[in-house]
Amino acid sequence: MISSLNHITLAVSDINRSVKFYKDILGFEGHVVWDQGAYFSVGSLWLCLSVDPPCEKTDYTHIAFTVDPADFKSCCQSLLKNGVEQWKDNSSE
Repeated sequence: MISSLNHITLAVSDINRSVKFYKDILGFEGHVVWDQGAYFSVGSLWLCLSVDPPCEKTDYTHIAFTVDPADFKSCCQSLLKNGVEQWKDNSSE
C-alpha cells in the first residue's frame, strides 16, 4: 500500500533560475545541486528539478502549497515582488 507521497519531479529549462526561485524566494531547503538537476525539501516532501528542453504546454498541472492564513497576503506580495506572474486571483475557501 502507498503510505505517502515521496517526491515530485519538475522539468526545468534553467537550473540556476529554478534553484534561486525554490531556495531564495520560496524558502525550500536545498540538499544538492548539479548541472542537470537539484533536490529540495519542504516539510516532508522532496522536490526534484530535472533540466529538460522546453516543450509546448498542452496540459494543466496544479501544485498547491500550504500557507498559514495569517501569512497569505504577505506571501503573495513577496512572490509578486520577486517577479512571479499571478495566474488567477485566489477564489478558494
